[in-house]
Formats: sequence, structure tokens, C-alpha cells
Amino acid sequence: SPNPSVCGQSVTVCATVTTNAPGSGTPTGTVTFTGPGGLNQTVALDATGKACLATASLASGTVTAHYNGAA
Repeated sequence: SPNPSVCGQSVTVCATVTTNAPGSGTPTGTVTFTGPGGLNQTVALDATGKACLATASLASGTVTAHYNGAA
């Protein structure tokens, strides 16, 4: 968010990790965001299972989030 954004504007990209039955609890670990312009940033999940990245330097294109699992 915001969506759409304006060039140079700060944006926040978030990924939420959830468990699938029969699993339970809140996932831990990290998410790596990759995308155009060399984006490659790893962010820890918070207590709700969400990882957010705020930046003003995203290039136009697709951002991908990859859950790396827990340590």
C-alpha cells in the first residue's frame, strides 16, 4: 500500500504466513522479498505471522515473497 503508488513515494509490501490444518499456532521465521531493481530483502515475521517491507526505491514490476521457514 498505497496501491497505486506514485514514483518516489514510500510503499509498504506485506506477506502473511498461516498454518494449514492439521497444523496450529503462529508461524515464525523470515520472508525474503525479491523483485526488480535488485530488491532482495529478508524480514522477520512478527507475532501475528506478518512480514512487512517499507521502501521508496521499488522499480516497476512484480515483487515476490518467499517464506524461508523457521530456524
